[in-house]
Amino acid sequence: MNIVTLTLLFVKKQSRMESFESWKPPCFQYNHERSKREEKKMPQRTKVVGARAPIIWLLIVIAVLVVAVLAVVVLVIYPQFQKEQNVEQHYQAGIVFQKVEDWDKALAEFEQAIRIDATYKDARTRLAEVKAKQKEATDMAHSVAATATAEALEAHYQKGLGYMNIERWEEAKAELEQVFEVDPNYKEVQTKLSEVEGKLAEIRALTPTTAPDTPIPLVIVPANIAPEGRVEVSSVFPEQGGQCYQGSRAIDGVVSGYPVAPCNEWATNGEKAGAWLKITFTTPRHINQVVLYDRPNLYDHILEGTLSFSDGTTLRTGALPNDGSARKFVFKPKIVQWIQFTVDRADGPNTGLAEIEVYGW
Repeated sequence: MNIVTLTLLFVKKQSRMESFESWKPPCFQYNHERSKREEKKMPQRTKVVGARAPIIWLLIVIAVLVVAVLAVVVLVIYPQFQKEQNVEQHYQAGIVFQKVEDWDKALAEFEQAIRIDATYKDARTRLAEVKAKQKEATDMAHSVAATATAEALEAHYQKGLGYMNIERWEEAKAELEQVFEVDPNYKEVQTKLSEVEGKLAEIRALTPTTAPDTPIPLVIVPANIAPEGRVEVSSVFPEQGGQCYQGSRAIDGVVSGYPVAPCNEWATNGEKAGAWLKITFTTPRHINQVVLYDRPNLYDHILEGTLSFSDGTTLRTGALPNDGSARKFVFKPKIVQWIQFTVDRADGPNTGLAEIEVYGW
């Protein structure tokens, strides 16, 4: 097949296709024309919407981003801002109170700032400084108060001694009682007060009555009423067949004990702190003085004790003389039915008492 033949065949084919295009079935032509008419009638808004679709999506994306930013601001940034504002307010308030030396308020403000932000600026350093200053102020206040109290006690005590020297017993009693009420063991206030009470009793006894028919007042002289009471003790040292070291030996009127007179003292069975001796009277009695004698041996020594009374009052005794000599405790008269001495601290194997005297009526 040569080139001429191929060319003729191609031309023939093309003419056939053109004749086919020029002739179409009636149905095909109808449908084709109808499609063109429908296309021409399509509303312009459809085309507009299609053109605006990218803008709408862009606006949606922008709205989502704005909402996200607002959420971050509301949920993260604003609370953090508020936190910083609060901690700064407490921090600055603490600095102000620190400058005016109001240590309690400064302490509270710095602690609140640290509670919000533990590492905020130098809040911890300032808190430590405030605590140190607060402690200094407290110690100074206590020291001043203690000094003032000691000075006041000494002033009343010296006034009492001065009044005693010029025999103004009522004034001396008033001054010494003020010392006794604050510190019953201050220097020799108990002894001096007892001496003043004795002088006043002598004066009342010697003062004549102004009228013959006035009865002479009864002068009551306190006596040792301990032997009139019933004694109970926490324990008894079992030597000597149980005949010695009984509680009753501490109110027998004999101030002595081991090694000279072991049967004239009370000794416990190995007790120290917690040992006790109680004297109970059959009827309520007036008392104003108690005298304690430690065991005279140098091994057993009461270092602290407490006198308790049935009226609910107590009196700390401190250490008793280790040689068995007297330790007197004078107080305002009180009505009691029992008195108890309790050992709070002691040295030695068997604590106890050589004697206890209770003065009253």
